[in-house]
Amino acid sequence: MTPSPSLSPSRTPPLAQGQVTRQPTFQARSNAQADLISAIKNCHEVEFDQTLDQLLEDGASLEQLDDNELTPLEIAVMEGRLHIVQALLDRNVPLPIVNEDGFDLLMLSASRGNTAIMELLIDREGMLCDSKDAEGLTPLHYAVMGGHLPAAITLLDRNADINQCTTGDIDRQICERLGIPPSLAQSGSTPLMLAVSAGHLAMTHLLLSWHADATAGDRHPIELAIYKNDAAMIDLLITKGIDPTKIILVNGQSMLSLAVERQCSLSCIKKLLPPDSIVNDHTSDPHSPLRTAIKTGQHKIAAYLLCHGAKIDVTGHGSETAWACARYLPDQGKMMQILVATRCAGALTSFKLANGTAIELYQTAHDPTALAVLGFFPELLIPIVNEISVYTNAMHSLTPAQQEIEMAYIMMLLTAPDSESHRSTKASTASITPVPPEQKFIESIPEKIETQKNELHQWAKRIIDKKNLQTLNCFSGDFLTSMLAECPEGTELSIYMSRHLREKEGMPDNLSNIIVSAWVTTHSTVSQWALNGADANRISLCKEYHATHLMEGMLFKELQALQSQGKKPSFALQFLYDTSWQRILPANQFAQNPVNFLHMVTYPFDQAFRHETQLTMALCLQTGWPPTECQKVIDVWKEANKNADSTIPANESERRHPFLCRTLAVELKAMLPQPHHHPDGSAYPLPFRWQTQLHRWCDTTLAQHNSEAANAIVDTNEEEGRPPKRARTH
Repeated sequence: MTPSPSLSPSRTPPLAQGQVTRQPTFQARSNAQADLISAIKNCHEVEFDQTLDQLLEDGASLEQLDDNELTPLEIAVMEGRLHIVQALLDRNVPLPIVNEDGFDLLMLSASRGNTAIMELLIDREGMLCDSKDAEGLTPLHYAVMGGHLPAAITLLDRNADINQCTTGDIDRQICERLGIPPSLAQSGSTPLMLAVSAGHLAMTHLLLSWHADATAGDRHPIELAIYKNDAAMIDLLITKGIDPTKIILVNGQSMLSLAVERQCSLSCIKKLLPPDSIVNDHTSDPHSPLRTAIKTGQHKIAAYLLCHGAKIDVTGHGSETAWACARYLPDQGKMMQILVATRCAGALTSFKLANGTAIELYQTAHDPTALAVLGFFPELLIPIVNEISVYTNAMHSLTPAQQEIEMAYIMMLLTAPDSESHRSTKASTASITPVPPEQKFIESIPEKIETQKNELHQWAKRIIDKKNLQTLNCFSGDFLTSMLAECPEGTELSIYMSRHLREKEGMPDNLSNIIVSAWVTTHSTVSQWALNGADANRISLCKEYHATHLMEGMLFKELQALQSQGKKPSFALQFLYDTSWQRILPANQFAQNPVNFLHMVTYPFDQAFRHETQLTMALCLQTGWPPTECQKVIDVWKEANKNADSTIPANESERRHPFLCRTLAVELKAMLPQPHHHPDGSAYPLPFRWQTQLHRWCDTTLAQHNSEAANAIVDTNEEEGRPPKRARTH
């Protein structure tokens, strides 16, 4: 016999049941036969008996096949007409025998869920509950595939074999109509396996309640549920006592690994790995769930596994690490961030405890994977490597000490804390509703990146601060004293000093040459100045100021050369230049207000200026300027005071300071070269920035005087009723 076309149109129907097999009849059917088929399908059950008698008298046959090669009894079973089936059986209609496909009436009624007909066929006609078709499917298999609970219960109540396995693959068309993937309906399928494959939760629950053996078939129900990505089914199976951690496939793969490989939903993963569980990875597991999740770009799954103890260092085939898998994902580094977030806390501390240096971190930063393994976010350090090439095109030519400081300098610049992004990160972590651990883990990554960024910034800043203290020593008079004391006999001071700066202080050659030139020149020049009687400390300070002036000029020239080439200065060059300006404090004070400064310098001496030599030496010691330049300033100061004494009455002392300022501004402006025509910084004795500031003071002072003079003339003219005159300018 043949089931409904909707169930299996490809099957060849059986012929008959009895002692003799019937052959199909292909003769034209009479009208009475057609009416019989119509009556079976449409006639009211009460009227069927009378209608049947009439049709039989008219020549209808109860054994003749219709166009689909079905007998009237088969049609009645297919249509679910219990009364008609019973009426036909009462007339001793023979049951069709099973041909080669093995599909019988009980299977047909089970596939349709016709429980009453099934009971009739079993209890009255004695049909077997465990009959099998060609593929080994039993009536219970068909009831399960159709999701007919009452039909399944009817069979189970009559001791149907609940663990019967199929012997062949289930027809593809049946699988498609029932929603079962053909790959999950192969030989060795139990009713439980088919219930899981079809996604019938209630049927699965029923079979498990009847103690169906989950291990009876060729594949485990959990495996089938994973293939279907059915979290509810997985939960049901686990609830019924199935432990997925004890199920291992032939290839050694666990159910968790299979679920990750099949890219099941996070809810499925959580069923297989509950919140209180730990991933049991092996060091070289080829089916590592974490490695699989990383390779397939499943961010949330990877985060969940990491939150539950998954090991990052587990390798797969070919020793491919999780880091290597994450590096080449087209996800803008998100997976790599997830991995680094598990070990970023304390990464810098561990690196420093291992005696790691900034230059070693710079060298490591060329390999993002190596950085990540150390616990550093590559996106923080790789830009530093790129930026260093902008600041210095010859990083390889620098000494290790200088490379260290350059790396720290760029790191400090590029990791400066961003207060706004830090605030937004903090705000985003606040949540009222409970957040799953994997989501919380992923959401915490921006904050962890910001934290590591601040740690790198502070580390770089400490390196810079330490280096700054060492660099400041190069401007101190004690530096020259120590170099003179340490220089071996027979060795030139410049050679010894240069070697010390390059090898111990990490100075590049160009800056080392500037510092050596400034100190050697200062040592020979200041020694020739007439500073007899001056305190040794004052002379040392004078040398310090003079050497700083020379350095400032040569550093300025170096900066100008880089600027003309479109290059950025190194940290050491920029720091030395900035520091040189800060170190010559007396000169800065003079440039800000020469009158107040000269008052301070000349106050201890006789106001009649009988000790001009002493005044010149005092100014020289205070500023480090050459005596010839100091003498010029003293002469101007002396002349200005004499003019003030002769011009301003004693009872108008408030006019003395403005007068001295105006006079000194005129004279100093005449002495100084124009800013746009400044000579070579290394050749001129006074620093360029100092002269620029002094020019600014002179211009401001004269402009203020002219404005006051013009206002005074206007006021006088208004009082006398005369037109205003233009104020005289100097």
